[in-house]
Amino acid sequence: MIDFNADHALEIPDELRKRIGMPRESVDVNAQVEAGIAAVQIPRQIEFVADLAAGLPSITCTALDLVVENLLLNAIKAMHDKPGVLSVRTWLDERLPREPFIVVTVKDTGIGMSKDELGRLFEPRQAGHRGGGLGFGMRWVRGWVRRAHGLIGVESEPGSGTTVTIRFQIHAHQTDRLPQGGEPA
Repeated sequence: MIDFNADHALEIPDELRKRIGMPRESVDVNAQVEAGIAAVQIPRQIEFVADLAAGLPSITCTALDLVVENLLLNAIKAMHDKPGVLSVRTWLDERLPREPFIVVTVKDTGIGMSKDELGRLFEPRQAGHRGGGLGFGMRWVRGWVRRAHGLIGVESEPGSGTTVTIRFQIHAHQTDRLPQGGEPA
């Protein structure tokens, strides 16, 4: 079992490199988010809400679907087979008109994290910590967001769930394609 898990763990970086690479092509954010959602089976007891803003400009990135998939799987694990709400939202943040951002949030009503757990969120963990996996998920997510020139933030409190927010700045050459309206009501 140890040999199998070690071999599997060694294959993952190569597979991710093949699929991800450096973000170079423009992609439809909502299509990527929808692909990530489609890859995850949401348990029946969890109410799933997707609120994807129409007309978002494309951004230069790849593998956003894998990030969304990872975040959804983490959220489902944090909900421990209990009823709750899991939501994914995309929107255009135009609070600073000269620096608009596309925002992707994944929010759950799971067990949440203490300040100590939140402080160690991006560190490698022992495999199986909090319900499975190899323990590199959030570290990989943060690395991917950084390579895509994005920002990631996580808010959480014990018993109150977790919200992960990823922001991608829209560059000047994309601003002529911005939709009207910004953040949905």
